Amino acid sequence: MALTQIINSGIGQVTDIKIGGSGSANTLNAYEEGTWTPALNGGLTPSITSASYTVIGNRVFLTCAITVPGNSINSSIIVSGLPYSTLHDGSGALGYTNAQTTNDFFILVQGSNIYFYKGVGATNYSLLDFSGLILRFTAQYNINN
Repeated sequence: MALTQIINSGIGQVTDIKIGGSGSANTLNAYEEGTWTPALNGGLTPSITSASYTVIGNRVFLTCAITVPGNSINSSIIVSGLPYSTLHDGSGALGYTNAQTTNDFFILVQGSNIYFYKGVGATNYSLLDFSGLILRFTAQYNINN
């Protein structure tokens, strides 16, 4: 797909980028990069190695690397603090963990939270499952933009 049109509204300001055609459906209406601050449920504060995101149009792509504090909390691990709330459910992928996981690993992005499942229709991973351990993941989802 080729970049077909750039409209400039002044020196250094690009206001309209069209990709693959000149119609409004081909307009890239948003691009943003930034960092976000992941939070954990259970009153825990993660050690954040990195947490960044990119918005392209109505799609958010984020990455995160945290260490979950040592704990004995057996409730589901939930990461919150997303840079934008989801329009629809999104998904993600586990990049790395040093936790002992023997199950499939599924990530659901819903609302402003990320949930970690042990398989399709299975139970959630708990905070205790990642106590003192590293969790690196990516996720993507749609926003109302």
